[in-house]
Amino acid sequence: MKEYKKLEFGKTKDGEKVDLIVLENDLGDKLELIPYGARIVALKFNENGTERNIVLERNSVKDYENGGGSLGATVGPIANRIKNAEFRFQSNLYVIEKNEGNNVVHSGDLALDYRLWDIDEVSDHEVVFSIRVNEDNYPGDLRIKVRYSFSNDRKLYIDYEATSSEDTYVNLTNHSYFNISDAETIKGLFFELNADFYTPIDDELIPTGEIAKVEGTQLDFRKLKSLKDYVEHGKEMFPATKGIDHNFVLNKEERNELSYAARLVDKETGKQLVCFTDCPGIQVYTANLLDDYECDSGRKLGEFAGICLETQFFPDFVNRAHFPAPLLKAGDEYKSSTVYVYTDWKEDFEEE
Repeated sequence: MKEYKKLEFGKTKDGEKVDLIVLENDLGDKLELIPYGARIVALKFNENGTERNIVLERNSVKDYENGGGSLGATVGPIANRIKNAEFRFQSNLYVIEKNEGNNVVHSGDLALDYRLWDIDEVSDHEVVFSIRVNEDNYPGDLRIKVRYSFSNDRKLYIDYEATSSEDTYVNLTNHSYFNISDAETIKGLFFELNADFYTPIDDELIPTGEIAKVEGTQLDFRKLKSLKDYVEHGKEMFPATKGIDHNFVLNKEERNELSYAARLVDKETGKQLVCFTDCPGIQVYTANLLDDYECDSGRKLGEFAGICLETQFFPDFVNRAHFPAPLLKAGDEYKSSTVYVYTDWKEDFEEE
């Protein structure tokens, strides 16, 4: 690994300085991070002297503050949706600010993606961000860390840790939008998902409580499938979500095992991005409602410009007793890991 760089990225609206930290491996690949939202700004791979940034980005701190979509951010303390923006936990009712109709998505007023995290550690191969959550409408005094590690074999490791003064819930994920092609949308890419089941949703995008087979549905990605129809006809296929925005139940031989979850393939370039996680679920979102935006790099963002692979627990688990729940007991430590691997595409892919 090469020596890391720390550059000035800008300031928040409150005048707080935001650094850009750049990790670079021996191949010339770069991982660029900022503490605002403990966020991935860029994941650049060196392809014969040309850099390809495979995540969607914005140009400035101000644009991250004002723009939607949580691009590249660490999301929590409860990622995804909660019905009626409230839940009961150990006899107490907790009410979170609504931000999606009657419900809340990605923790509302508690959201970690629009806060400035502390930079705890920086080395040539990893960065650790931390933050404290201590609010009246959430159980416990919660301390959260996210560790980003980058390697010479083109692997990005995201490791989460948390402790709390009281029993609480922790459901963290990264909200990067991936596009491993040079095109403005993901239409030319192929997608595979290691999931036999998904959690159906109602018109407000809240799980019905059912766990259903993907077989026979438009959400069956167990074999590599083109995303072309999902980009061109996603709004008609899924009127409520305007495209894919669904949680899938990942196939696991053992609970909490780090195993293959999904892969995104560009057959034109012969590259793929493979995702491994120890989480039970993954929210797949095809940027159905992403705002139009032009990056300094020349890239144009908008609907279907990328795909999110949000490894996490199921949406609304706080109100569904039969869904797995990430309970963190006081004095214990929450841990979760996700790995993204950028590699050559192989038709006969096997788990690495």
